[in-house]
Amino acid sequence: MLAELPGVTLEVTATGADAVAAVQRTPPDLLLLDMHLPDSDGLALLARLRSQPGLAFVPAVVVSATAMADDIDRARQAGFDDYWTKPLRLERVWSDLEGLLHGPPPELLGGVD
Repeated sequence: MLAELPGVTLEVTATGADAVAAVQRTPPDLLLLDMHLPDSDGLALLARLRSQPGLAFVPAVVVSATAMADDIDRARQAGFDDYWTKPLRLERVWSDLEGLLHGPPPELLGGVD
């Protein structure tokens, strides 16, 4: 799905340790994290990634089959920008990606018209 977007490169890792190594090689524009990795949960991984140089404000999204309200609240409190539940709704993903990758319009940031 993401391969269809021009200029988007997706790097997939299987573990939290691999994700940390990947962002050190190539800082991402967006983090998509599962909540249940073999060596880390998504909340702990986000904290590790946020501590990396230049990643404090990179948008982060949970992608998970776990969709309990408490899980979503904990993820938001941990600093995730969004929470996508599986199965993904493609129209929502496309819409959310636009905002996450390009940010809010300048008028929402107090910019000049």
